[in-house]
Amino acid sequence: MNESFRGKPVVITHKDWEKQEPVGYVVKSFYLPQDGYFWVEFIVSNKQAVEFIKNQNFKVSNGYFTTASGVGGKFHDIEYVEEVLDAEYVHLALTKEPKFDEAIIMNPEEFKEFRKGLEKIDNKFILEQSDIHHIKNVMRNKKEY
Repeated sequence: MNESFRGKPVVITHKDWEKQEPVGYVVKSFYLPQDGYFWVEFIVSNKQAVEFIKNQNFKVSNGYFTTASGVGGKFHDIEYVEEVLDAEYVHLALTKEPKFDEAIIMNPEEFKEFRKGLEKIDNKFILEQSDIHHIKNVMRNKKEY
């Protein structure tokens, strides 16, 4: 699943994502064992998208199609219908309504501090100050695919 994210479009909102002109692309996705999450690095080259991220509190959310699933169950007292065993990513969306609300954007210095104190910080994003913006997204998947 992780490898399927490379090259996928970055779009603004999940709605009608297939019809949107991409505002960027996913460069790579990787698992960071120090915090137990998947991270995504992507490039945003659209000024409006950068504005949404910097000044309008947009966050990120992944879009995927399930390719293999298992039976449902309960996790943290929340029942779920099925477990996603494998999937293929199709896009990364900039949105005000992410699947996981705790996502935030950090500048490079904040990210350096994050890497120093991984045990203290969870579900973070990075925005580097440059002409082309790189954003790293912690994916919520706890399983390594």
